[in-house]
Amino acid sequence: MPATTNFDEWLDDAGPQGYQEIWELAQAVKSGGNYGRFAGKGANDKTVVTAGSGHEALIIASPEARSRFLEMVRDRYCNEMTIEGYYEFNRQLEQDD
Repeated sequence: MPATTNFDEWLDDAGPQGYQEIWELAQAVKSGGNYGRFAGKGANDKTVVTAGSGHEALIIASPEARSRFLEMVRDRYCNEMTIEGYYEFNRQLEQDD
């Protein structure tokens, strides 16, 4: 399976679409396991994230890199909110419709 360590390129190619996927990606990175189309697996402080077929895997090489990646996701998608806050805000908006 092809893999990359380039966060920007991976997000451009396989990144989340919408608030639900933003939250799912964060959960896969933080705790491992399958969340929607994202899956995270970790060993020895390294995390490998996949986003379904047709996309490279993302290798996050250390806990520090994991924190940087989650900050990048927040900065790129969450309009100055935390990932959890952005998820809850948008979920409430959807329920009000």
